[in-house]
Amino acid sequence: MRDPLKGWTRKDATLAGTFDFRSISVKVNAFQDHESALDDADFMWRSMREFSGQTREAPYNTKYGEIKQLSDLGDEAYAIYNEHTVRHNATAWTYIVRGNATIEIRFLGTDNKGREILSDENSRPVPEEELLAGLEEIAREVVNGLTG
Repeated sequence: MRDPLKGWTRKDATLAGTFDFRSISVKVNAFQDHESALDDADFMWRSMREFSGQTREAPYNTKYGEIKQLSDLGDEAYAIYNEHTVRHNATAWTYIVRGNATIEIRFLGTDNKGREILSDENSRPVPEEELLAGLEEIAREVVNGLTG
């Protein structure tokens, strides 16, 4: 939910003594044509497929979920979830092709019980289902905003 004076707020209330951190990154690129956008996206989707279901040890410390195809989000769209096993945060990432444009969205989140910003052993990454659902909601808003 957006308050134009305060920025973005969560739909659910934050518990007292908890700092729930969320960050959204959106990048839109326009290409000469649809084929060029697909070529660019294919590189990103290959990366997602490569990491899908994998765990990468130090220095990456990242555990990846399975790649998912998102329907009704442009011409083609895929998403993947990952957890940073040391920082205790998670990121849901999608790459979408819509016409001659690509849309990349990253939605990062961690719940830090009793902390203000930095994660610690009491922090937890936002669960995959929750973060991917938020990512898909954000992606729908972005795609709708681009297409009118």
